[in-house]
Amino acid sequence: MKLMPPMLAIATALLAAAPLAAQDSRPSEASVRRVLAASHRDTVLDAYTAQVEDNMRSAMQHELAGQPLNAQQRAIMDHMQDQLVALMREEMDWKRMEPQVIALYRNTFTQQEVNAMLAWYTSAAGKAVLAKEHLLTQQMADYAQARVQDLVPKLMHLQKETIVQLRAAASPPEGAAAPPAPPGQP
Repeated sequence: MKLMPPMLAIATALLAAAPLAAQDSRPSEASVRRVLAASHRDTVLDAYTAQVEDNMRSAMQHELAGQPLNAQQRAIMDHMQDQLVALMREEMDWKRMEPQVIALYRNTFTQQEVNAMLAWYTSAAGKAVLAKEHLLTQQMADYAQARVQDLVPKLMHLQKETIVQLRAAASPPEGAAAPPAPPGQP
């Protein structure tokens, strides 16, 4: 009879801990799918892919600036860009990435966190954020690109100064004899 109270205490503790463990449990695949649908992750990925495509095309144009291309060269460049875009779209396709994204969510978040995300994304504020997220992302990318464009001349200047310093450091000091030629060379 003396063992009953400790056993009862252990059983009570285990029963009390069960709801806490359930809150920290791994989320179900179905609940993660609901969060991904509510947050429009597939369209966010499409927008990101389109942005990467635009950036890639802009970078190619920038690299070729000032270099005239004939019609055949332009066709080759266009074909290569089309192939790059097709490859990127194939690799970044939502259906291809979805299983891994679900696994990442399930391994990262608890069921309670997924439930909270679902509540947020289906709220008025969450919907407003989602509706404007792509615009904000584009504006941030444009701003970052402008900052990089401002930085390029400074980087080029620094590179030129460093090259001059490297060349000066490689030259023998004035008045010093030139290093001897390797054997067998005049």
